[in-house]
Amino acid sequence: MEKIRRILITGEPGIGKTTAIKKISEILESRNIKFKGIYTSEIREDGNRVGFNIINIKSGDTLTMASVAKEWKGPKVGKYTVNVDAVESVALSALQPPTDYLTNIVYFIDEIGKMELFSEKFKKAVQTLFSLDAENIRIIATVPSKRNIQEVEEIRRSKHTTEIIVTRKNRGTIVDHVLHVLDETGVK
Repeated sequence: MEKIRRILITGEPGIGKTTAIKKISEILESRNIKFKGIYTSEIREDGNRVGFNIINIKSGDTLTMASVAKEWKGPKVGKYTVNVDAVESVALSALQPPTDYLTNIVYFIDEIGKMELFSEKFKKAVQTLFSLDAENIRIIATVPSKRNIQEVEEIRRSKHTTEIIVTRKNRGTIVDHVLHVLDETGVK
């Protein structure tokens, strides 16, 4: 049986993918398991979503990666303008391949989506991590549920990869499910 090294978490927006990523990272921290990566969070004003931050999961470094602000210039996803420099500034250092191939490390990538993929450097960093065939590297990434992004479809098809779909019914068990898969791969 193929050993799982990459876990993709998918589901509708707002279902709890980022919440699961943050909880899993907290548990790994308590277990002294090495990890790094990024996650995104909504920016809300008066109850309305007005943008997204990108955050280094270890350092907490945070930049606004997308906004509805009219003065922003750059590529657009729906009503949001994407700040490619912010994506690169936070993500590239967090997604550097390890220099040590003996120590287990888990990479978190939340999210591999349209906004982040406007950065060619982000795209290359993700492709590099997914191309590594090292026993010590695990990747936990969130991906959109819609199957319309070529790079995400390539990742879905990559070897050693499983996909977990988060629903309203199972979202309370996703953290335990992912941790169980990690435990089975030797990351404890």
